[in-house]
Amino acid sequence: MGEVVEVGSGVEKVRVGDRVVLPFNISCGFCKNCERGLTNYCLTTQPDPSTAGAAYGFAAMDPYGGGQAELLRVPFGDHNALRLGEDAEEKENDYVMLSDIFPPATTPPRWPA
Repeated sequence: MGEVVEVGSGVEKVRVGDRVVLPFNISCGFCKNCERGLTNYCLTTQPDPSTAGAAYGFAAMDPYGGGQAELLRVPFGDHNALRLGEDAEEKENDYVMLSDIFPPATTPPRWPA
């Protein structure tokens, strides 16, 4: 969850200053699977069915970097960034639950200290 600080030329629905939350998985929003609501089987971000998929911060799901960074580049921003209401700041603890924390919850135990 965070605030948009910059948008690319192809982004139309999200604006600088918007508070947004992101799903952990990355999808395009326009392939046949995404249009059917099967974003975890996105044909654009996961064209090879033998791969793990596309998600922020999980090493096996490259090439996307971690979602725990101060700044994050969001591919397919109009599809992946869910704009929150005007009450986003005051209800941050409620809205943050819209995002799944699967990658950071499962990856660290696999890495030796």
